[in-house]
Amino acid sequence: MMHALDRNDKNKSWKPEWSAQGRTAYLPDTSQIILKVSYETFLMLSEMRQRLPSMYINDLFAAASTAEETGYITEVFQAEILNRLGACLFFLPMAVIVLIIGWNLRARNSPRFLFVLSIPILPLVFNCLTHLYRAVLNTVGISLIVNFGFSAALTAFILILSVSFIISLITLAAQHD
Repeated sequence: MMHALDRNDKNKSWKPEWSAQGRTAYLPDTSQIILKVSYETFLMLSEMRQRLPSMYINDLFAAASTAEETGYITEVFQAEILNRLGACLFFLPMAVIVLIIGWNLRARNSPRFLFVLSIPILPLVFNCLTHLYRAVLNTVGISLIVNFGFSAALTAFILILSVSFIISLITLAAQHD
């Protein structure tokens, strides 16, 4: 399992070198594999294999800085950073929009049994809207990173979120009855 083959030349191959310190090399506790990475990088690589959602955001920044030298694509970690920032920053404009929708759809006379119909339907609608805005934010974040790079994408992403928050506040202020 540790026999390395050259991808371009099938005649080149490397076999592992066993070193035993005064013992036979066949004992399993005397065999060692020496990796050219630090212990922190090794832990980060093991976390990367677990999945991106299991990593903390500071680990994502560290993984983005060391991704290229360890064989990973840097843009994946940068897109996950933008996705996480967007999920928490876009919550406020989304909450204001939900307030606007709730204000416009309130019962003006006696509600009768209209609320019974809205109990199973409204959570489904808002859950679908939440998945939709997260998918849109993820797509926008990935396209910004691919086209402009991470720092410009982060600036544009924060600008887009700020403008959407200001527009939602202006729309909320325009609701007068």
